[in-house]
Amino acid sequence: MAVFLHLYQPMLGAESAALYQSLRAQIEVGSWHSAILRHSDLMEQLVMGKEEYVRARQRLEALGLVQVFHNQNPDKQVQARYDLLAPLPADKFFTDSLMSSLLIYYVGEDRFQRLVDRFSWHPYEALEQADWRDVTASFRDVYRLPQAIYPVSQETREGLLRTNEGDKHFDLSQDSNFDLLAFKELLQGSFVGEKALTKEVIEMTQTLHAIFGYDEVTLQRMALEACDIKANKIDLDKYQAIALAQADLDNKAPLKERSQERQERQAQAQEEAQKLWKEQGLSDEDLTFTATLRNYPSVPFAKSIKDQQGGFLTKNESQAIGDILQMGILNPATLNVMIHYYLVEDGKERLSRPLLEATADDWSQHQVDSPEAALLYLRGRLDQQKQARIKRMQEKRQARYQKKNYQRRPGREEVKPKWFKADDQAEKRSDQSEPSSDQSQNLRDLIAQRHKEDR
Repeated sequence: MAVFLHLYQPMLGAESAALYQSLRAQIEVGSWHSAILRHSDLMEQLVMGKEEYVRARQRLEALGLVQVFHNQNPDKQVQARYDLLAPLPADKFFTDSLMSSLLIYYVGEDRFQRLVDRFSWHPYEALEQADWRDVTASFRDVYRLPQAIYPVSQETREGLLRTNEGDKHFDLSQDSNFDLLAFKELLQGSFVGEKALTKEVIEMTQTLHAIFGYDEVTLQRMALEACDIKANKIDLDKYQAIALAQADLDNKAPLKERSQERQERQAQAQEEAQKLWKEQGLSDEDLTFTATLRNYPSVPFAKSIKDQQGGFLTKNESQAIGDILQMGILNPATLNVMIHYYLVEDGKERLSRPLLEATADDWSQHQVDSPEAALLYLRGRLDQQKQARIKRMQEKRQARYQKKNYQRRPGREEVKPKWFKADDQAEKRSDQSEPSSDQSQNLRDLIAQRHKEDR
Protein backbone atom coordinates (compact mmCIF):
# COMPACT_ATOMS: atom_id res chain seq x y z
CA MET A 1 0.00 0.00 0.00
CA ALA A 2 3.02 2.30 0.08
CA VAL A 3 2.57 3.11 -3.61
CA PHE A 4 -1.09 3.95 -3.06
CA LEU A 5 -0.43 6.15 -0.01
CA HIS A 6 2.57 8.05 -1.36
CA LEU A 7 1.89 8.19 -5.11
CA TYR A 8 -1.85 7.86 -5.67
CA GLN A 9 -3.32 9.58 -2.61
CA PRO A 10 -1.95 13.07 -3.45
CA MET A 11 -3.79 12.91 -6.79
CA LEU A 12 -6.96 11.27 -5.44
CA GLY A 13 -7.61 13.27 -2.32
CA ALA A 14 -8.76 12.06 1.08
CA GLU A 15 -12.31 11.11 0.05
CA SER A 16 -11.31 8.89 -2.88
CA ALA A 17 -8.52 7.30 -0.85
CA ALA A 18 -10.97 6.52 1.96
CA LEU A 19 -13.46 5.00 -0.49
CA TYR A 20 -10.77 2.76 -2.02
CA GLN A 21 -9.60 1.59 1.41
CA SER A 22 -13.20 0.92 2.46
CA LEU A 23 -13.99 -1.11 -0.66
CA ARG A 24 -10.75 -3.05 -0.26
CA ALA A 25 -11.62 -3.88 3.35
CA GLN A 26 -14.94 -5.41 2.23
CA ILE A 27 -13.21 -8.08 0.12
CA GLU A 28 -12.94 -11.51 1.71
CA VAL A 29 -9.60 -13.28 1.30
CA GLY A 30 -9.98 -16.50 -0.69
CA SER A 31 -13.21 -15.70 -2.50
CA TRP A 32 -11.85 -12.24 -3.38
CA HIS A 33 -15.26 -10.62 -3.48
CA SER A 34 -17.50 -8.96 -0.93
CA ALA A 35 -21.07 -9.46 0.11
CA ILE A 36 -23.74 -7.40 -1.63
CA LEU A 37 -23.67 -3.85 -0.28
CA ARG A 38 -25.90 -0.84 -0.67
CA HIS A 39 -24.53 2.50 -1.81
CA SER A 40 -26.32 4.18 1.07
CA ASP A 41 -24.39 2.01 3.55
CA LEU A 42 -21.08 3.01 2.02
CA MET A 43 -22.04 6.69 2.04
CA GLU A 44 -23.07 6.51 5.69
CA GLN A 45 -19.85 4.73 6.62
CA LEU A 46 -17.74 7.37 4.87
CA VAL A 47 -19.96 10.30 5.92
CA MET A 48 -20.41 11.39 2.29
CA GLY A 49 -23.29 12.81 0.32
CA LYS A 50 -24.27 11.36 -3.04
CA GLU A 51 -22.37 13.95 -5.09
CA GLU A 52 -19.22 13.56 -2.99
CA TYR A 53 -19.47 9.78 -3.26
CA VAL A 54 -19.83 9.85 -7.05
CA ARG A 55 -16.91 12.28 -7.47
CA ALA A 56 -14.71 10.16 -5.22
CA ARG A 57 -15.54 7.01 -7.17
CA GLN A 58 -14.97 8.69 -10.55
CA ARG A 59 -11.47 9.77 -9.50
CA LEU A 60 -10.69 6.14 -8.71
CA GLU A 61 -12.08 5.11 -12.11
CA ALA A 62 -10.05 7.77 -13.92
CA LEU A 63 -6.75 6.59 -12.40
CA GLY A 64 -7.43 2.95 -13.23
CA LEU A 65 -8.11 1.72 -9.69
CA VAL A 66 -11.80 0.80 -10.07
CA GLN A 67 -13.88 -0.56 -12.92
CA VAL A 68 -17.66 -0.11 -12.74
CA PHE A 69 -20.21 -2.39 -14.42
CA HIS A 70 -24.01 -2.08 -14.57
CA ASN A 71 -26.28 -5.03 -15.28
CA GLN A 72 -28.04 -4.82 -18.66
CA ASN A 73 -31.13 -6.87 -17.80
CA PRO A 74 -34.09 -4.44 -17.79
CA ASP A 75 -36.24 -6.90 -15.82
CA LYS A 76 -33.96 -6.76 -12.79
CA GLN A 77 -33.25 -3.97 -10.37
CA VAL A 78 -30.29 -1.84 -11.40
CA GLN A 79 -27.12 -3.20 -9.83
CA ALA A 80 -23.49 -2.10 -9.97
CA ARG A 81 -20.34 -4.18 -9.69
CA TYR A 82 -17.04 -2.63 -8.64
CA ASP A 83 -13.82 -4.37 -9.68
CA LEU A 84 -10.85 -3.10 -7.67
CA LEU A 85 -7.50 -2.97 -9.44
CA ALA A 86 -4.14 -2.82 -7.72
CA PRO A 87 -2.05 0.33 -8.09
CA LEU A 88 0.70 0.26 -10.67
CA PRO A 89 4.11 -0.86 -9.36
CA ALA A 90 6.39 2.06 -8.57
CA ASP A 91 8.63 1.50 -11.60
CA LYS A 92 5.68 1.44 -14.00
CA PHE A 93 4.12 4.44 -12.28
CA PHE A 94 7.20 6.65 -12.73
CA THR A 95 7.78 5.52 -16.33
CA ASP A 96 4.16 6.30 -17.21
CA SER A 97 4.30 9.84 -18.62
CA LEU A 98 0.73 10.64 -17.64
CA MET A 99 0.94 9.44 -14.03
CA SER A 100 4.32 11.02 -13.35
CA SER A 101 3.30 14.35 -14.92
CA LEU A 102 0.07 14.40 -12.94
CA LEU A 103 1.91 13.67 -9.70
CA ILE A 104 4.39 16.49 -10.36
CA TYR A 105 1.47 18.80 -10.99
CA TYR A 106 -0.01 17.98 -7.56
CA VAL A 107 3.09 17.71 -5.35
CA GLY A 108 5.71 19.85 -7.10
CA GLU A 109 9.14 18.91 -8.43
CA ASP A 110 10.96 18.84 -5.08
CA ARG A 111 8.59 16.42 -3.40
CA PHE A 112 8.32 14.40 -6.61
CA GLN A 113 12.10 13.89 -6.61
CA ARG A 114 11.97 12.78 -2.97
CA LEU A 115 9.30 10.23 -3.89
CA VAL A 116 11.46 8.97 -6.76
CA ASP A 117 14.35 8.52 -4.32
CA ARG A 118 12.06 6.72 -1.86
CA PHE A 119 11.09 4.11 -4.45
CA SER A 120 14.56 3.80 -5.99
CA TRP A 121 17.21 1.28 -5.08
CA HIS A 122 20.60 2.64 -4.06
CA PRO A 123 23.42 0.13 -3.61
CA TYR A 124 25.04 0.13 -0.19
CA GLU A 125 28.34 1.95 -0.53
CA ALA A 126 30.21 -0.45 1.76
CA LEU A 127 29.59 -3.34 -0.66
CA GLU A 128 31.79 -1.65 -3.21
CA GLN A 129 34.82 -1.94 -0.92
CA ALA A 130 37.32 -4.66 -1.78
CA ASP A 131 37.42 -6.15 1.75
CA TRP A 132 33.91 -7.59 1.52
CA ARG A 133 33.26 -11.09 0.18
CA ASP A 134 29.90 -12.63 -0.79
CA VAL A 135 29.26 -15.73 1.40
CA THR A 136 25.52 -16.18 0.67
CA ALA A 137 24.35 -19.83 0.81
CA SER A 138 22.98 -21.21 -2.46
CA PHE A 139 19.84 -23.28 -2.95
CA ARG A 140 21.81 -26.52 -3.36
CA ASP A 141 23.71 -25.85 -0.13
CA VAL A 142 20.49 -25.88 1.88
CA TYR A 143 17.86 -27.92 0.01
CA ARG A 144 17.85 -31.24 -1.79
CA LEU A 145 16.50 -31.15 -5.33
CA PRO A 146 12.97 -32.67 -5.63
CA GLN A 147 12.64 -36.04 -7.37
CA ALA A 148 9.84 -34.83 -9.64
CA ILE A 149 8.55 -31.54 -10.97
CA TYR A 150 4.88 -30.72 -10.48
CA PRO A 151 3.94 -27.99 -12.97
CA VAL A 152 1.07 -25.61 -12.24
CA SER A 153 -1.83 -25.94 -14.69
CA GLN A 154 -2.71 -23.11 -17.02
CA GLU A 155 -6.10 -22.76 -15.34
CA THR A 156 -4.41 -22.28 -11.98
CA ARG A 157 -1.95 -19.77 -13.46
CA GLU A 158 -4.79 -17.67 -14.85
CA GLY A 159 -6.50 -17.59 -11.45
CA LEU A 160 -3.47 -16.32 -9.52
CA LEU A 161 -3.30 -12.74 -8.32
CA ARG A 162 -1.15 -10.52 -10.49
CA THR A 163 0.21 -7.02 -10.29
CA ASN A 164 -1.46 -4.29 -12.29
CA GLU A 165 0.40 -4.10 -15.60
CA GLY A 166 -1.54 -1.05 -16.73
CA ASP A 167 -3.33 -2.91 -19.54
CA LYS A 168 -6.63 -1.33 -18.49
CA HIS A 169 -5.19 2.16 -18.56
CA PHE A 170 -7.13 4.78 -20.45
CA ASP A 171 -6.13 5.97 -23.92
CA LEU A 172 -5.60 9.71 -24.20
CA SER A 173 -5.94 9.62 -27.99
CA GLN A 174 -9.66 8.92 -27.68
CA ASP A 175 -12.17 11.70 -27.02
CA SER A 176 -9.45 14.30 -27.55
CA ASN A 177 -9.43 17.33 -29.82
CA PHE A 178 -5.65 17.17 -30.16
CA ASP A 179 -4.65 16.93 -33.84
CA LEU A 180 -1.68 14.55 -33.76
CA LEU A 181 -1.22 14.66 -37.54
CA ALA A 182 -0.91 18.45 -37.51
CA PHE A 183 1.60 18.24 -34.64
CA LYS A 184 3.73 15.75 -36.63
CA GLU A 185 3.65 17.89 -39.76
CA LEU A 186 4.61 21.00 -37.80
CA LEU A 187 7.62 19.19 -36.32
CA GLN A 188 8.69 17.68 -39.64
CA GLY A 189 8.46 21.14 -41.17
CA SER A 190 11.04 22.21 -38.56
CA PHE A 191 13.57 19.58 -39.72
CA VAL A 192 12.67 17.01 -37.05
CA GLY A 193 12.66 13.52 -38.58
CA GLU A 194 9.75 11.13 -38.19
CA LYS A 195 11.95 8.67 -36.25
CA ALA A 196 12.21 11.21 -33.44
CA LEU A 197 8.45 10.89 -32.86
CA THR A 198 8.64 7.69 -30.86
CA LYS A 199 5.74 6.13 -28.99
CA GLU A 200 7.02 7.65 -25.73
CA VAL A 201 7.21 11.14 -27.27
CA ILE A 202 3.65 10.86 -28.60
CA GLU A 203 2.37 9.65 -25.21
CA MET A 204 4.14 12.52 -23.46
CA THR A 205 2.68 15.00 -25.96
CA GLN A 206 -0.86 13.73 -25.45
CA THR A 207 -0.33 13.78 -21.69
CA LEU A 208 0.84 17.40 -21.67
CA HIS A 209 -2.12 18.35 -23.83
CA ALA A 210 -4.56 16.53 -21.55
CA ILE A 211 -3.17 17.95 -18.30
CA PHE A 212 -2.16 21.50 -19.24
CA GLY A 213 -4.26 22.09 -22.37
CA TYR A 214 -1.27 22.95 -24.58
CA ASP A 215 -2.16 23.14 -28.27
CA GLU A 216 -0.29 21.71 -31.25
CA VAL A 217 1.76 24.86 -31.93
CA THR A 218 2.88 25.25 -28.31
CA LEU A 219 3.85 21.59 -27.99
CA GLN A 220 5.70 21.74 -31.30
CA ARG A 221 7.74 24.66 -29.96
CA MET A 222 8.50 22.80 -26.70
CA ALA A 223 9.43 19.57 -28.49
CA LEU A 224 11.67 21.48 -30.88
CA GLU A 225 13.42 23.13 -27.94
CA ALA A 226 13.99 19.71 -26.35
CA CYS A 227 15.18 18.10 -29.59
CA ASP A 228 18.74 17.37 -30.61
CA ILE A 229 18.53 18.02 -34.37
CA LYS A 230 21.80 16.24 -35.16
CA ALA A 231 20.86 13.10 -33.24
CA ASN A 232 17.21 13.44 -34.31
CA LYS A 233 16.04 12.70 -30.77
CA ILE A 234 13.68 14.46 -28.36
CA ASP A 235 14.80 14.46 -24.72
CA LEU A 236 11.70 13.44 -22.76
CA ASP A 237 12.94 14.82 -19.43
CA LYS A 238 13.75 18.17 -21.00
CA TYR A 239 10.45 18.15 -22.89
CA GLN A 240 8.55 17.59 -19.65
CA ALA A 241 10.60 20.18 -17.75
CA ILE A 242 9.90 22.84 -20.39
CA ALA A 243 6.17 22.11 -20.19
CA LEU A 244 6.19 22.29 -16.38
CA ALA A 245 8.12 25.57 -16.42
CA GLN A 246 5.59 27.02 -18.84
CA ALA A 247 2.74 25.82 -16.62
CA ASP A 248 4.38 27.52 -13.64
CA LEU A 249 4.60 30.80 -15.55
CA ASP A 250 0.99 30.48 -16.67
CA ASN A 251 -0.13 29.96 -13.07
CA LYS A 252 1.65 33.15 -11.99
CA ALA A 253 0.03 35.22 -14.75
CA PRO A 254 -3.34 36.90 -14.10
CA LEU A 255 -6.37 34.75 -14.89
CA LYS A 256 -7.72 37.08 -17.59
CA GLU A 257 -4.32 37.22 -19.30
CA ARG A 258 -3.95 33.42 -19.22
CA SER A 259 -7.41 32.97 -20.69
CA GLN A 260 -6.67 35.41 -23.50
CA GLU A 261 -3.33 33.76 -24.28
CA ARG A 262 -4.98 30.33 -24.33
CA GLN A 263 -7.63 31.55 -26.75
CA GLU A 264 -4.98 33.09 -28.99
CA ARG A 265 -2.97 29.85 -28.99
CA GLN A 266 -6.04 27.80 -29.79
CA ALA A 267 -6.98 30.14 -32.63
CA GLN A 268 -3.43 30.00 -34.00
CA ALA A 269 -3.34 26.21 -33.74
CA GLN A 270 -6.69 25.93 -35.51
CA GLU A 271 -5.51 28.28 -38.25
CA GLU A 272 -2.31 26.28 -38.77
CA ALA A 273 -4.23 23.00 -38.89
CA GLN A 274 -6.75 24.37 -41.40
CA LYS A 275 -3.93 25.65 -43.57
CA LEU A 276 -2.36 22.19 -43.68
CA TRP A 277 -5.68 20.55 -44.60
CA LYS A 278 -6.35 23.13 -47.33
CA GLU A 279 -2.97 22.39 -48.87
CA GLN A 280 -4.09 18.77 -49.13
CA GLY A 281 -7.30 19.66 -50.96
CA LEU A 282 -10.01 20.42 -48.39
CA SER A 283 -12.22 23.49 -48.79
CA ASP A 284 -13.58 25.90 -46.18
CA GLU A 285 -16.92 24.11 -46.43
CA ASP A 286 -15.23 20.78 -45.71
CA LEU A 287 -13.49 22.17 -42.62
CA THR A 288 -16.74 23.67 -41.33
CA PHE A 289 -18.39 20.29 -41.82
CA THR A 290 -15.66 18.43 -39.90
CA ALA A 291 -15.79 21.00 -37.09
CA THR A 292 -19.52 20.32 -36.80
CA LEU A 293 -18.94 16.56 -36.68
CA ARG A 294 -16.71 16.99 -33.62
CA ASN A 295 -19.67 18.34 -31.63
CA TYR A 296 -21.93 15.31 -32.14
CA PRO A 297 -21.75 11.89 -30.46
CA SER A 298 -21.94 9.16 -33.09
CA VAL A 299 -25.18 7.43 -32.05
CA PRO A 300 -27.28 10.65 -31.81
CA PHE A 301 -25.68 11.80 -35.08
CA ALA A 302 -26.77 8.63 -36.89
CA LYS A 303 -30.21 8.86 -35.27
CA SER A 304 -30.71 12.43 -36.51
CA ILE A 305 -29.89 11.39 -40.10
CA LYS A 306 -32.27 8.42 -39.97
CA ASP A 307 -35.01 10.65 -38.51
CA GLN A 308 -34.58 13.16 -41.34
CA GLN A 309 -34.85 10.32 -43.86
CA GLY A 310 -38.11 9.13 -42.30
CA GLY A 311 -36.63 6.01 -40.68
CA PHE A 312 -35.26 5.14 -37.28
CA LEU A 313 -31.98 3.89 -35.86
CA THR A 314 -32.31 0.21 -34.97
CA LYS A 315 -30.93 -1.41 -31.84
CA ASN A 316 -28.42 -3.42 -33.90
CA GLU A 317 -27.14 -0.25 -35.58
CA SER A 318 -26.72 1.51 -32.23
CA GLN A 319 -24.85 -1.47 -30.79
CA ALA A 320 -22.57 -1.71 -33.84
CA ILE A 321 -21.65 1.99 -33.56
CA GLY A 322 -21.10 1.69 -29.80
CA ASP A 323 -18.92 -1.41 -30.18
CA ILE A 324 -16.63 0.29 -32.70
CA LEU A 325 -16.21 3.26 -30.37
CA GLN A 326 -15.57 0.94 -27.43
CA MET A 327 -12.86 -0.92 -29.35
CA GLY A 328 -11.05 2.40 -29.76
CA ILE A 329 -10.48 1.94 -33.50
CA LEU A 330 -11.93 5.33 -34.49
CA ASN A 331 -12.82 8.47 -32.59
CA PRO A 332 -16.44 9.74 -32.75
CA ALA A 333 -15.79 12.54 -35.26
CA THR A 334 -14.09 10.18 -37.73
CA LEU A 335 -16.85 7.60 -37.30
CA ASN A 336 -19.39 10.35 -38.03
CA VAL A 337 -17.80 10.83 -41.47
CA MET A 338 -18.32 7.13 -42.18
CA ILE A 339 -21.94 7.27 -40.99
CA HIS A 340 -22.68 10.35 -43.13
CA TYR A 341 -21.10 8.78 -46.20
CA TYR A 342 -23.07 5.54 -46.07
CA LEU A 343 -26.45 7.04 -45.09
CA VAL A 344 -26.37 10.25 -47.14
CA GLU A 345 -23.89 10.02 -50.01
CA ASP A 346 -24.03 6.28 -50.69
CA GLY A 347 -27.76 6.11 -49.94
CA LYS A 348 -27.72 2.96 -47.84
CA GLU A 349 -30.89 2.27 -45.87
CA ARG A 350 -29.16 0.76 -42.84
CA LEU A 351 -25.73 0.48 -41.22
CA SER A 352 -24.76 -3.17 -41.03
CA ARG A 353 -22.16 -4.32 -38.52
CA PRO A 354 -19.93 -6.13 -41.11
CA LEU A 355 -19.87 -3.00 -43.28
CA LEU A 356 -18.92 -0.68 -40.42
CA GLU A 357 -16.31 -3.07 -39.02
CA ALA A 358 -14.71 -3.69 -42.43
CA THR A 359 -14.52 0.04 -43.13
CA ALA A 360 -13.16 0.78 -39.65
CA ASP A 361 -10.48 -1.89 -40.12
CA ASP A 362 -9.53 -0.43 -43.51
CA TRP A 363 -9.31 3.10 -42.11
CA SER A 364 -7.30 1.91 -39.13
CA GLN A 365 -4.77 0.18 -41.41
CA HIS A 366 -4.40 3.37 -43.47
CA GLN A 367 -4.08 5.54 -40.31
CA VAL A 368 -7.27 7.53 -40.90
CA ASP A 369 -7.57 9.11 -37.45
CA SER A 370 -9.40 12.41 -37.99
CA PRO A 371 -12.52 13.55 -39.88
CA GLU A 372 -10.36 15.60 -42.27
CA ALA A 373 -8.19 12.57 -43.07
CA ALA A 374 -11.36 10.50 -43.54
CA LEU A 375 -12.73 12.95 -46.12
CA LEU A 376 -9.47 12.91 -48.08
CA TYR A 377 -9.23 9.13 -47.91
CA LEU A 378 -12.83 8.68 -49.06
CA ARG A 379 -12.33 10.97 -52.03
CA GLY A 380 -9.13 9.21 -52.99
CA ARG A 381 -10.85 5.82 -52.87
CA LEU A 382 -13.83 7.11 -54.84
CA ASP A 383 -11.53 8.54 -57.53
CA GLN A 384 -9.74 5.18 -57.78
CA GLN A 385 -13.06 3.33 -58.06
CA LYS A 386 -14.28 5.79 -60.69
CA GLN A 387 -11.13 5.36 -62.78
CA ALA A 388 -11.37 1.58 -62.47
CA ARG A 389 -15.05 1.66 -63.49
CA ILE A 390 -14.31 3.85 -66.53
CA LYS A 391 -11.48 1.51 -67.54
CA ARG A 392 -13.75 -1.55 -67.27
CA MET A 393 -16.45 0.17 -69.37
CA GLN A 394 -13.90 1.08 -72.04
CA GLU A 395 -12.60 -2.49 -72.13
CA LYS A 396 -16.13 -3.91 -72.47
CA ARG A 397 -17.02 -1.41 -75.21
CA GLN A 398 -13.85 -2.23 -77.12
CA ALA A 399 -14.50 -5.97 -76.79
CA ARG A 400 -18.06 -5.60 -78.16
CA TYR A 401 -16.82 -3.46 -81.06
CA GLN A 402 -14.14 -5.99 -82.02
CA LYS A 403 -16.65 -8.88 -81.87
CA LYS A 404 -19.17 -7.03 -84.07
CA ASN A 405 -16.53 -6.15 -86.67
CA TYR A 406 -15.33 -9.74 -86.78
CA GLN A 407 -18.85 -11.04 -87.48
CA ARG A 408 -19.50 -8.49 -90.27
CA ARG A 409 -16.15 -8.95 -92.01
CA PRO A 410 -16.66 -10.52 -95.58
CA GLY A 411 -14.69 -13.48 -96.91
CA ARG A 412 -11.34 -12.79 -98.48
CA GLU A 413 -11.38 -12.28 -102.25
CA GLU A 414 -8.31 -11.79 -104.39
CA VAL A 415 -8.30 -8.91 -106.84
CA LYS A 416 -7.99 -10.11 -110.48
CA PRO A 417 -6.92 -8.01 -113.49
CA LYS A 418 -9.47 -7.18 -116.21
CA TRP A 419 -7.66 -9.24 -118.88
CA PHE A 420 -7.85 -12.30 -116.59
CA LYS A 421 -11.64 -11.94 -116.33
CA ALA A 422 -12.03 -11.51 -120.14
CA ASP A 423 -10.03 -14.66 -120.91
CA ASP A 424 -11.97 -16.58 -118.30
CA GLN A 425 -15.32 -15.59 -119.86
CA ALA A 426 -14.09 -16.51 -123.36
CA GLU A 427 -13.05 -19.95 -122.18
CA LYS A 428 -16.46 -20.48 -120.59
CA ARG A 429 -18.21 -19.57 -123.91
CA SER A 430 -15.97 -21.86 -125.92
CA ASP A 431 -16.64 -24.68 -123.49
CA GLN A 432 -20.37 -24.18 -123.89
CA SER A 433 -20.30 -23.93 -127.77
CA GLU A 434 -17.98 -26.88 -128.42
CA PRO A 435 -19.15 -30.21 -126.99
CA SER A 436 -16.58 -32.58 -125.77
CA SER A 437 -15.47 -35.66 -127.77
CA ASP A 438 -17.36 -38.02 -125.47
CA GLN A 439 -20.59 -36.11 -126.00
CA SER A 440 -20.15 -36.22 -129.85
CA GLN A 441 -19.59 -40.00 -129.87
CA ASN A 442 -22.70 -40.61 -127.81
CA LEU A 443 -24.75 -38.50 -130.21
CA ARG A 444 -23.53 -40.48 -133.26
CA ASP A 445 -24.40 -43.79 -131.59
CA LEU A 446 -27.90 -42.56 -130.82
CA ILE A 447 -28.54 -41.52 -134.50
CA ALA A 448 -27.29 -44.87 -135.86
CA GLN A 449 -29.64 -46.77 -133.54
CA ARG A 450 -32.63 -44.72 -134.73
CA HIS A 451 -31.86 -45.62 -138.40
CA LYS A 452 -31.86 -49.33 -137.58
CA GLU A 453 -35.23 -49.10 -135.93
CA ASP A 454 -36.75 -47.34 -138.97
CA ARG A 455 -35.74 -50.15 -141.31
